[in-house]
Amino acid sequence: MPAAVLLGAVLLVVGALGQRWWQTSGDLTRSVPKLSAATPAKLAAAGAHAPSTTVIDNQLLADVLGIVDKPQREEIVNSAERFKQFVAQEVLNHAVLQAATINKANQNPQIKTIMARAAQRVMVDAYLNQVVQVNLDPKFPSAAQVREAYDKNPTAFRTPERVHLWQIFIPLDAGASDKDIKAAWTRANRLASDLRTSGGDFAALAKQHSGHEASRVNDGYMGLLNSAELLPPIAEAVKKLKPNAVSEPIASDTGLHILKRGTQVAAETLSFERVEEQLRARMVQEAMAKVRQAAIEKIAKEYAIATPSAQQLETWRQALLTPAAAATPE
Repeated sequence: MPAAVLLGAVLLVVGALGQRWWQTSGDLTRSVPKLSAATPAKLAAAGAHAPSTTVIDNQLLADVLGIVDKPQREEIVNSAERFKQFVAQEVLNHAVLQAATINKANQNPQIKTIMARAAQRVMVDAYLNQVVQVNLDPKFPSAAQVREAYDKNPTAFRTPERVHLWQIFIPLDAGASDKDIKAAWTRANRLASDLRTSGGDFAALAKQHSGHEASRVNDGYMGLLNSAELLPPIAEAVKKLKPNAVSEPIASDTGLHILKRGTQVAAETLSFERVEEQLRARMVQEAMAKVRQAAIEKIAKEYAIATPSAQQLETWRQALLTPAAAATPE
């Protein structure tokens, strides 16, 4: 198994060290059927088809825990509180199952189809997982392979220069009138002046005036942002600001920004020891995905299902359209 695997997702390690807002207006970076009551009479009428009210026992719990991943299973069993929560959830699940059965939900044609498809998906996924486990070397990756992957992909483990930023955003549509533009600039200049010369409370003013909801509720804090991804006018202003300083209003395509700069975090390369476990886990995931895909391709050839012709597909499609068309009101 080659050690130089795809490592793009390892950058999640880097991403976890900071925050990045999705680009919306004001951003700084680019880029159930009703169920009848389950009375004793209904329980009796349901007979053998209704689940027992005493189905929760230790064997059932053992069976359920037997299909849970080992780390999660140990977490549940080793904690009295987690085990209590687990059992409570099982009790709730069976209560709902009992209600559904008594109310004959399992006789609904659509629900029957959903149940059948769900069972098929479970079998397919479980079988492919078995194939992967059988064909994947349990010793992969070795310590040497993990180290090789790290050494061959230095840029994947380098965090960029980032900076803590706060803002007060005054929205301004591209088609705003001269009157609205003037009013926005007057408002922005007043706020900036209050902050720069009068020692105004940035958090309070952001909560009161900012039009960027995601940061407004957080005292205007935008997060630890990648300096290279900032909008050009924002990046230029940030370069000129000292830590804790407030900028003049800055225009962008979506409005006016009053910035407060926090500390800057220099670019760095994450050490091997810091990313080793995440890298190992990622290599295992990628190897499993490759084995799974190879298994699917092999199965498709060895257990081939005939593909319908184009004519047959169109015949089926038209047959499915007809009932829908007939049911459509004039």
